[in-house]
Amino acid sequence: MLPRVPVAIDDARMQEANRWLKSRGFSWAEIAPRIDLVGNVWLKTEWFLERMDRVAARIKDTPPVDDLDVLIRLFVLQLPVTSKRFDETIPAELASSVEAMGLLTRHEGRVEAPVAVLEHDGIFIVSDTFKEMADDLALLPLGDQFPFVSTITRCPGERYLDLCTGSGIYALLRSRTNRDVIGVDINARPLGFAEFNRRLNGIDNVRFMKGDLYKAVSGKFDIISANPPFFPDREHPTEKRGDFCHGGAAGDLITNEILEGLDNHLVDGGYCFVLSFSLYWKDGSVNPNWPRMQAKGYDILQMSNAVPLDDPTVAPQGLRDALRVGAERIEFGPCVFRKHAGEKRAGWLARAPFVEKLGFDVHDLFGALSTAGTDDARDEITRSYFKRHA
Repeated sequence: MLPRVPVAIDDARMQEANRWLKSRGFSWAEIAPRIDLVGNVWLKTEWFLERMDRVAARIKDTPPVDDLDVLIRLFVLQLPVTSKRFDETIPAELASSVEAMGLLTRHEGRVEAPVAVLEHDGIFIVSDTFKEMADDLALLPLGDQFPFVSTITRCPGERYLDLCTGSGIYALLRSRTNRDVIGVDINARPLGFAEFNRRLNGIDNVRFMKGDLYKAVSGKFDIISANPPFFPDREHPTEKRGDFCHGGAAGDLITNEILEGLDNHLVDGGYCFVLSFSLYWKDGSVNPNWPRMQAKGYDILQMSNAVPLDDPTVAPQGLRDALRVGAERIEFGPCVFRKHAGEKRAGWLARAPFVEKLGFDVHDLFGALSTAGTDDARDEITRSYFKRHA
C-alpha cells in the first residue's frame, strides 16, 4: 500500500523545513559522494536502486556520522534512525511540523520516512519510493530525468506546459525562467506530490491541473515537455491505462497524442521536448512516427542510445517482447521538436547520442542545424556541438 500524499501546512513552516534541509547540506552534490555516485550522476533507475541497496546494507548497523548522514538514511536509503539521533538534527517544533506533513513517522523509538526526498539544482522533490509499485505512483526523479531536465531548462519562452508532470520536477525548475508554468497529470495522487513540492520550494508561478493531456489547458505555449508512459503493452494495445509506465502496443500511444496536439497548442517557432523509446521495425517504420512529424513541418533533434535488450536489468520484459513481434532495434532518449514559424516546408531530422550532460542552448543548436544541407551534415554538427558544450 502506498503512503499518503504529503500534506502542505502553512507557508512559514514549509519554508522552515526547506531551510532546515539546506542547512544540513542536503543537496545532490553532497549526497552523491556519500552513496558512491561520484562521476556517475546519470544512472538507470535499476542501477541506482541496486546501488542504494548495497550502500544501505553496508551502513545499516553503523551510527550516522553527522546530520546529513541522518537525512540520507531517511530520505534516500529509506533506513530508520533512532528518535534520539534524529531529534539532535532538528528543533522540536519543526520536527512536529515535518511529521504533520507526512514526511516522517515515529514508531517504537525509531524515525522512518515513508517518502523519498531528492534535490536537483536547488529544488527539493518529494516523491514515492520504489519500495512499492502502483499505477498512480509519484515517480522518484532519477537517472535519465536529470539530463532531460538540462535540455529543457536552457530553452527560452514565456508560457510552459509540462504534460504527464508527475511529481512536478520539470515544471518547478522552469518556474525560474518562465512567467506562466502549468503541469498536467491524469492522476490525482502524483499531482498531490507536485503541489506539495511547489509549496515546499516557495514557488508561486506554477499551477498543477488534473486532466487528460491538452484537455486541461487552453491557448498556446512556447515550450511543451512530456515524460509520458512509454513501455510497450501488448495486453492493452490501444488503451490509455492512466498509469505511469504503459503506452499501448508500441509504447507510443500517448506520445503520438502529444505530438498530434502540437499544431493547436505550440506557438510557431516553439519547442516540444519528449522523453521516449523509439522502436525501429524490420519493415523500415518507426514508432513514434518521426517522418510524419517532419512532413507536417517540424524539425527534430533525436538524442538516443540503443537499449541493451540482452540485459534484463535495463530492458524490461515489455521491450524484449517487442523484438519478438518484429522490432529490429530499440533506442531511448529525448527528442526535441521545433515548429516552423510561418514557412511551409518539410522538417529535417538530426541524430546524436544521449549523453550524460546536455548543457546546451537548444535555440542556438537548432539555428546551426538549419544551415546544414543534408542529414549527415546535421548529425556531424550535433556531435561536434555536444563535444564542445558537454
